Amino acid sequence: MTVLDEVLTAEKASEQKLTEAKEAAAAAVLTAKKEQTDTLAAEKDRLANLEKTELETHTQHVAGVVAKITQDAQTKVQTVESKFQQKSTDIVEKIKATLA
Repeated sequence: MTVLDEVLTAEKASEQKLTEAKEAAAAAVLTAKKEQTDTLAAEKDRLANLEKTELETHTQHVAGVVAKITQDAQTKVQTVESKFQQKSTDIVEKIKATLA
């Protein structure tokens, strides 16, 4: 085997190894992209579920606060109406007593 044959053989082996390396790299990139896509989809689903849960919790909290505020306001309104009615009755009685 001559030096030229050895060089050609080494060159062919290098080309074959380079081709195999390119194929392996392409396969690795494809696998990584698939894993990334799957991971992103799973994370989107997880975040969507988390958002839904947090929104429901917040909505329930707000509804509870609104109900409490409404109840407190209604109680205060009833108290004021009761005092107003009592004062009105007292004034009517004083007027009747004065006129009688």
